[in-house]
Amino acid sequence: MKICRRAQLAMPLSPAGAARSGVASLEFAAVLPVLVVILAGTADYCRFSSTAVAVANAARCGAGYGCMHPYDIYTEESFMTQCRQVVIDEISGSTGFDVNQLQVTILKLGTAPDDRIEVTASYPFKTVINWAFLPRNSTITRTAVLPIIR
Repeated sequence: MKICRRAQLAMPLSPAGAARSGVASLEFAAVLPVLVVILAGTADYCRFSSTAVAVANAARCGAGYGCMHPYDIYTEESFMTQCRQVVIDEISGSTGFDVNQLQVTILKLGTAPDDRIEVTASYPFKTVINWAFLPRNSTITRTAVLPIIR
């Protein structure tokens, strides 16, 4: 006697099979909140690290400009303006940044021939979720120091 495979597949689920699908949905409902918290934490961490990299790159670009363009007391004001603009231009190239919230500090350290330029960039960061163990608002600050090339 031949049994058709198609007939076997069309048979309804037994009561035990129906109970198993209920257990699977209960397990999914129990795991879903944990999964959502893990995904939200991952998203916040990725946003934080992306912002930190953009701020570090901006500070590095400002220090790069500063080390290649030495200044004296007569050209200091235009140098500071141009160096700050280089930092703003770099962070403007990344999406989602408000340049009005960016703070830039430029310092000349030491004396010739061992003088260095230090550029510090700071940008506020706010998490999407108010985590109980982390501050919601923080400031990401990165500093780049390079020797001035003559």
